[in-house]
Amino acid sequence: MSPHAFTRRTLVTALGALLLGAAGQALASRGDAPAEPPNTLLVFGDPSHIEHAGDLAAHVSPIVDGAALSAPDIERFADPAARAIAVVAARDLVTLAARPMLMHLFDRGVPVFVCVDDDSRADVARVFGIAPPGGDTLYVRQSDGEVAVLGNTAPEAHWSPRWSRRAASAAMSFRPSVEADAIANDTPQASGLPMVTFHEGLIDTGTDDITGRAVIKVLRTSTRTEDDKEIHVHAWPIITPKNAGIFAGHDMRPAVNLSAAYLPWVYRVSHRVSADGVQPQMVDSLPESDGRTSIDYEQVKRRSINIGGGTGEGASADGQPDAGLAAKLPFNLSFSYQNETTETIRYSFTDYSMLARPVDAGQAAQWEARIAPKLENVLLDNVRADSVKLTEARMTPMMRSATFDTWSVWELPGSYEGMATVEIEGGYELNEKKWWWDRSNWRSSDATVPVSVKKRYVLDMSHPFLTREITVLVRSAFGNGGCLAQTGDNVSIATCDPSSRTQMWGLDSESRYVNRSSGLCLTADPARDRLTVGRCTLGNDQRWEWRADRLHSRFDDGRHRLFVDGGTLRVDAAGRFEDTPSNPHNAILPPWSGYPRAPVAGELIPAPFNTAAGLVPASWERSYGAVGPEQRWSVVVLRAGLTPEL
Repeated sequence: MSPHAFTRRTLVTALGALLLGAAGQALASRGDAPAEPPNTLLVFGDPSHIEHAGDLAAHVSPIVDGAALSAPDIERFADPAARAIAVVAARDLVTLAARPMLMHLFDRGVPVFVCVDDDSRADVARVFGIAPPGGDTLYVRQSDGEVAVLGNTAPEAHWSPRWSRRAASAAMSFRPSVEADAIANDTPQASGLPMVTFHEGLIDTGTDDITGRAVIKVLRTSTRTEDDKEIHVHAWPIITPKNAGIFAGHDMRPAVNLSAAYLPWVYRVSHRVSADGVQPQMVDSLPESDGRTSIDYEQVKRRSINIGGGTGEGASADGQPDAGLAAKLPFNLSFSYQNETTETIRYSFTDYSMLARPVDAGQAAQWEARIAPKLENVLLDNVRADSVKLTEARMTPMMRSATFDTWSVWELPGSYEGMATVEIEGGYELNEKKWWWDRSNWRSSDATVPVSVKKRYVLDMSHPFLTREITVLVRSAFGNGGCLAQTGDNVSIATCDPSSRTQMWGLDSESRYVNRSSGLCLTADPARDRLTVGRCTLGNDQRWEWRADRLHSRFDDGRHRLFVDGGTLRVDAAGRFEDTPSNPHNAILPPWSGYPRAPVAGELIPAPFNTAAGLVPASWERSYGAVGPEQRWSVVVLRAGLTPEL
């Protein structure tokens, strides 16, 4: 595979080209203008961490306190034309009061520079889904929900000025092109899939010999007969041994006239996935072994994902999937839908053959490209007892650099919600033949030296995109629109934060709302007019149903609904609201087309696709009024490809 076959839409392509000194060529090939640095630095939490960004702060004006942003400010900085970049310390992520603002900017595409100065990779993975190796990391949410990542693995603890400014500049040049480049994606995601995708460049591996990039996807398959999480690892290491070829001249170490032939005999790539307390199983991989030494390989691999529940198309007016409607329906394994993911593997080998095999008792997948035995001495033209003649005339491009296209799939139990580690290793074995005079003695050596580097990524397998039931925030229409949040045993209204597990809920098969942080169920307590959480049971006080945008408890046959009273969360225990009728076609649909205003006789009653819409009877106009915002709720769906609208 040629390096130019990389998917254009990844942030890493632009970042990698810049950081490797090839910015001009990469941007010219896409017709982009030269990268510009950000205009504004949005600092969240402890301001001292902006020192980690090298000279970035010195070139950015203004520097803004993220916690002081207003709603208009957020909209302004979310515009790519504002060229804003957010900076936050990893140690502040868990307790950051302004995290909802930070994550809203991130979900809108603003790059977030995370400064890591302690062992907080798990906290970073909990918020962003992945933590690359090393220290400081740049994250960008793409328009399709995928996350582009650039991690620093340089010897220093934090990004050098060269890294920070160039990386930020690349992020700025990338953002306006996200929408257009997404069209070129050959594996589109359907909205609402239990999937999360990360792009990461194997850029700074500590050696210029090994670069490249990687895409890691995590998917959930859940049906009556299976429940698994799959990790798909697609890596493109570019391996270029810097000494490949011949050397003839004066070597100061030792101070002798040296003749040498350096030839990579083996190129090697491996994938390994591990997790605490469980051993992931490799279930698929490409490419396969091929004994030929002239290979032009291309294969498309397809895998089907089967997801229980539904997509909401049965209730939608256009018959198309609607994740917002699907999230209001209890999870049901009797129904499932299928989505197909594809990966295309391409590479070309000349003079090397492919050996693919599992190693370490199946705990790793390894690919080796071995040189044809007849070419092991291709650099030697003539070797005599006291002299040697070397040549590069028969060297081929493969002997100087190899690009691997590798893919593997690993399976874990669907119930596993710990951290998983993906390790990608690239390297080579360099045969070194040397000849020199030691005083009056003609000496030689022949050794094969292994070189390899590893990149490790920590993945949060409890990511809200990966749940069986669609994970949502439940947001009030009253006032500023706070979200349900668990605090201890109680539930209250809080500023919506799509990164807070205490605000994440999923409607399970028993119509219970389960909190993602505690596993406890939302519980109505009409007697005390309040909402709590408790150990999940089959009691009606924990079962909920949607009637349009009103959330009713099934306690007492659904007479009680959730509402906000002056900022306080309550459960209607005294018949405070009129018994608004449900849509006769499907209760989750609005009961009349002009809802939530009062009904008008003769207006349409919304109906699913290909279903005849009814008309509002005159009795409804006489009996029912408008439905106020204090009793209306919406779901904010947290799924791949969907940007939370807050």
